[in-house]
Amino acid sequence: MKFDLILSGGGVGSSTGLINLIEKINKKKKNKKIKICIVEKDIKNFPGGIAYGRVLSENGFFNNPCRLSPRKFVNWTIKKNVKENLINYLSKQKSNFIKNWLNNNKTTLFSANSVKKVSEIYYPRIFYNFWLENKINDLFKNLNENIEIIFLENEIINISKKKIFEIKIKYGMKFFKIIPSKKYSFKKINFTPIKISNSNKIYSKMLFLSLGLPSPKKIVINKIFNDKYYIHDLYEAGSTNKIIKLIYEKNKKLSNIKIHFLGSKAGFLECLPELYYLIKKKKIKLKIFSSSTKAETLNPAVIINKKYPYKLKFLTKKNIKKIKTPRNLYENLKLEFKNSEKLRFNKYNAWTKILSGNLYRSIIKNFDNKNLKIYNNQYFEKIRALTRFTYPETVFSKNKLEKNGYIEMIKSELINVVKNKNKFVVTLKDQEKKIIVRSDILICVLGPEKINDLTNKNSLFGDIKLLNNGGMEKSGFLTNKFFELKNAKNLYAVGFHVSGYNPNRETIINAITKNSIVASNHLFKKLNLEKIENN
Repeated sequence: MKFDLILSGGGVGSSTGLINLIEKINKKKKNKKIKICIVEKDIKNFPGGIAYGRVLSENGFFNNPCRLSPRKFVNWTIKKNVKENLINYLSKQKSNFIKNWLNNNKTTLFSANSVKKVSEIYYPRIFYNFWLENKINDLFKNLNENIEIIFLENEIINISKKKIFEIKIKYGMKFFKIIPSKKYSFKKINFTPIKISNSNKIYSKMLFLSLGLPSPKKIVINKIFNDKYYIHDLYEAGSTNKIIKLIYEKNKKLSNIKIHFLGSKAGFLECLPELYYLIKKKKIKLKIFSSSTKAETLNPAVIINKKYPYKLKFLTKKNIKKIKTPRNLYENLKLEFKNSEKLRFNKYNAWTKILSGNLYRSIIKNFDNKNLKIYNNQYFEKIRALTRFTYPETVFSKNKLEKNGYIEMIKSELINVVKNKNKFVVTLKDQEKKIIVRSDILICVLGPEKINDLTNKNSLFGDIKLLNNGGMEKSGFLTNKFFELKNAKNLYAVGFHVSGYNPNRETIINAITKNSIVASNHLFKKLNLEKIENN
């Protein structure tokens, strides 16, 4: 089957690109027929994907408050009928963490008549899914008759190109179309199956890739990898809900349950409020281990309010003109954070000040091409590690659990994983000795696999590298300013796999959204040019 455009992935990037493209096409009075296909391996994850989908993001929260979230989305949440529906939806959820959030924020959200009123609230991630669903339902109600949109529940495994792209998919064809709701009230998008000729290949003139965050590197043998009580990709497996389910299963036979997290960052933190509830309210006896090379978690995104605001010392408007190398930026950031703590503020006070004044963006503009390449390949990840902040309640839960002896943080390197008599046996090594940790449930939250490794191990990423004629850096594939791959015409990529996808250290959702709009605007122009040529 042949299409004008195929979008791979059903998350924020592809959904935003699709919405923007349809809005533009709908505004034109005359259009040639356009056939679009969205490929998503689990249709239930559309339109938010794993991170913001209805199914897998139920207990997750934004890492940043509303003042750093997409403005159109936040404006939508404070509409009277919308916030009533949001509150009503949350009030029916079983999660204790959600109930606590509702108790703390219900009054503020309900009475809010401006973005400023909710600026410091951290929204549940599922709110973004509802916003995307609402946009898509509205668009499909008035869809231009010359647009045909089909959803394919599948996974792309290979891409090649002659005149157009040939896409090989993983398994049998399952096609769907959207039946828009007459009155949207946070109901799931209504997909209806359709019959199309069966094949393991589809074809397209243009490709739009938004592939999401890669899974962690495979660190255990297949026997353990497929073990029921081992979770390799926490978010894809179901996040907190999956862990709770496994705990309840184990609790039928064991009175004391040990959980070992390989890693200590976002995935580890997200589930801790619910685990704290199981320990304190349900009286389930849990012992939690977290092992990583630094044994450090993310910083809480908390601003300390004083009579006077934090005043920047190193990254001032005057000084940033002199910062023209990534190393200089990195060193000044460390000095600024050190100064903020010296004055008894939090690092987040300083970081908020830097972002709110667009100072970071201004510094990146100072870099010439040589230093921008050094920034993308050598310093972006260092600065990201330094400036990662998260929903504070998750860090507070970790601190309470650690203080009461329920969590043990282990600074070490991973040596080996085996299973013996229903116990996972993990061998670790610190500077002086080996450490053995036995657990009933083992969870990998070590972070995504690197792009260079993916191009060697994953056929899809290997094909993208080949199509781009090797055009990539350590940080990802090279694109032009429209996020079209540098050496692969009509192939667009907007997310984590692109070098420089988020140079300004915006929130990821803002960066992906902006990239998708830039790319889909360019796609729209190309589609129109092709129509003119065909006429």
